[in-house]
Amino acid sequence: MDHPERRIDRILSDGYADGLEQRTDTELRAMRSDCSDVETDLSFIRRLAQARIEILRAELDRRESGGSIEQLIADLPGILGGDGPRSAPADTRVVGRLAPSSELGLRRGLEGYVADDSLVNLPVLAVEEIAARIAKLRELEDDVSDRRRRLHRVIDAVDGEIAARLATSPSPGPPGP
Repeated sequence: MDHPERRIDRILSDGYADGLEQRTDTELRAMRSDCSDVETDLSFIRRLAQARIEILRAELDRRESGGSIEQLIADLPGILGGDGPRSAPADTRVVGRLAPSSELGLRRGLEGYVADDSLVNLPVLAVEEIAARIAKLRELEDDVSDRRRRLHRVIDAVDGEIAARLATSPSPGPPGP
């Protein structure tokens, strides 16, 4: 059974952003919308992977220090909120859609690691199993980050063409009386 081509594959394929100057404004807006939707999906998957890595690392730290599972649960807001670096406002992309779609999947099958039962079974998982899951989640995060970087190059090309058109289009002038 053939699987339909996913938007991410179509957008990241060779030639997707070729000939932007020949595309209509409507086509450019549709391309930009598709890219934005896929970027939201990828960002969501990446953040889920990061959150799980943080929780699993905290569990390993808890075991090493002899803390309780109750304390780990109480610490979750701090674990997930973290003090890590945030993107500078100038480097942040504004998204048109805040919730991910349900159609994006990754071919490598790693997305299952952001929805498995490891957090429910955390107290009974062996240290080796936790470490293995962290490694798989890091692999997923790297894969998604690579796709996002490639996607951002496409977005930048489409945005560049839209901006060039806006810069050369005549202004409508002041409104009439």
